[in-house]
Amino acid sequence: MSKNIIDIRSLVYKSLRSKSLGRALAQLMVLGSSQTDKIANLQATYRTLLNYYMDGTDDPERAEVIDYLTRETYELTDIICVGYIPTSYCEDSTFRQFYTPILYDTDTLSAFNTIKEENDEIMCSIAAAAIMIGCLNVFQEDKVLCLIRLCSSTHKSVRMRALTGLVITLIYHNERMQLYPQINNRLNLLFDDEENILLAQAAVKSLLRSTETERISKDISENIIPTLTKIAPELGKNKDDNNPDVPESKIYNIHDKLEDSGIADKMRSFAQLQQEGADINMPSFSQLKGFSFFNTLENWFMPFYKENQNVSSLFPENSDESNSNMIDVLLRNGSICDSDKYSLCLNIKSVPDSIRTSLLTNLKDETEASAEIETDGISADSTYINHYVQDIYRFFKLHKDRRYYTDIFSSKLDIHNMEFFRFINPNNSFLPEIASFYYSKQLSAESVDAYIKLLATDTSNLQYYKALGNCYIRLQNYDKALECWEKADIIESDQEGTIKKLAFCNKKMGNYQAAEKYYASLLASDGDNIKYLYNIAVCQIWQGKLKPAINNLYKIRFINDDVKESAEYSLYLGICLWKEDKKRDAMECFKRFSPLHELEKALLASPVKISQTETNYIIDYIRLS
Repeated sequence: MSKNIIDIRSLVYKSLRSKSLGRALAQLMVLGSSQTDKIANLQATYRTLLNYYMDGTDDPERAEVIDYLTRETYELTDIICVGYIPTSYCEDSTFRQFYTPILYDTDTLSAFNTIKEENDEIMCSIAAAAIMIGCLNVFQEDKVLCLIRLCSSTHKSVRMRALTGLVITLIYHNERMQLYPQINNRLNLLFDDEENILLAQAAVKSLLRSTETERISKDISENIIPTLTKIAPELGKNKDDNNPDVPESKIYNIHDKLEDSGIADKMRSFAQLQQEGADINMPSFSQLKGFSFFNTLENWFMPFYKENQNVSSLFPENSDESNSNMIDVLLRNGSICDSDKYSLCLNIKSVPDSIRTSLLTNLKDETEASAEIETDGISADSTYINHYVQDIYRFFKLHKDRRYYTDIFSSKLDIHNMEFFRFINPNNSFLPEIASFYYSKQLSAESVDAYIKLLATDTSNLQYYKALGNCYIRLQNYDKALECWEKADIIESDQEGTIKKLAFCNKKMGNYQAAEKYYASLLASDGDNIKYLYNIAVCQIWQGKLKPAINNLYKIRFINDDVKESAEYSLYLGICLWKEDKKRDAMECFKRFSPLHELEKALLASPVKISQTETNYIIDYIRLS
């Protein structure tokens, strides 16, 4: 699909979301050269409805007709646009059977019934992926109902794949859900089962977790890998290679080098993120998707299993033991998604035996570590779902024809506002978890909306007000943040953390008198706290209270003389002394301001008015000194 087609489709969707059906049909006419008769029929029906409305005719079926026209326009848009998508799949595959039909007919539904009855785990898993991708391209009620039926499979892996695909489909086509009452009825029945609710919640959390992947990948690619490459020649190197008598304590320590480089903390952080389910493998395996294996669409979603001919042909039964071990280790590995397991197999076949042995050892170690993580409380079901989401993520980010698909991972994932969320949020029990999840992933706008919904039904929850206040601070909406922290202070007063936030928000809003009062309250219990003293001094300067500000700034220097090297401290003390006519002392402060070329701008923007002439004298004096 060309960029132009994608843009027009987006415009049609936008018009339908805003209930502008006539505009949507006009936009669709631009796309639908092969469907102009159908579009014209929809326009004619809509025109008749509008005429009845203008004549004041009572039409009890008007709402139903509008829903029908909206459904048809959505589906017709999908049908037109899907014709521009190139495909590459195995001609006789299960995937093709459920991916290629634009709309399912009786033959397709019969084939689905056969697959469902035969209940082959691999075939049903492939069918679940094909139906999901096909439904993202062209939405159809029958496709969604097929996915829902797979959610009741006796194979847990099929259920998890189907539920994950169903969640993605419901998110992507959120605006249409109210148009399909039968789907909503089936969802009601599906989520009567608490286990299905938990699995769908796990899928939602995995999708939200994917919002971190791009940032993690960028950090690894731009910071960690270049740093490791730079220090690699020195790792494990003896400080004195020519001296055989050098003691062991002098041998260069790899851990020290990593600590000194500044990336050890990052690596520990990423290890923790991986334990929580974050995708840290994307940067490594994104380079291994160029094999012809990945030219075939279904292989991006293929479950990893030993009998797969793409694996068995690489490692035949009569090959050496290390090949067999490799497959067994990959089957047990809980830290690599299926797509990446295939990449590893394809890559490993071409490497020398010595490297293959080393890779196998590393894989065994990683597999044992991932098994330990699962026993530490990470659900095996959540891990499976997480890996399936990673498979899907790689397709939308790395497939050679990805430009023809709308990237679901680039959309705003405000899950709590989706139509289907009510099914997986019984008694509002999941919303607090989602709000906390948004908050931990720095999704501040989504966090704000979620916490506002929670506070609407729990108006005295201290933790919600604190979290909401912090979200507003992240968004630099300090007046809203202040409201939240004031309410938190009413619920539980005189808490140090709350007072800090009240002081900070007031200072940011220019309420310097109130901010000074709060910082003074904090200082009363911690009299030598330099940060509190400094903030009090700054608030006093903004209020024109220069003499007490000078006293506080000198007190800070008395506590810690090193503070005089701070450019900001030097600026504030300097302007106070200057306005108090202590110009020689002020100049000593201004000389310590760095960089010097920024001093003029800082002086002119200072809270105490210093004229352009005075500023010129100060700069010239420093330059000529």
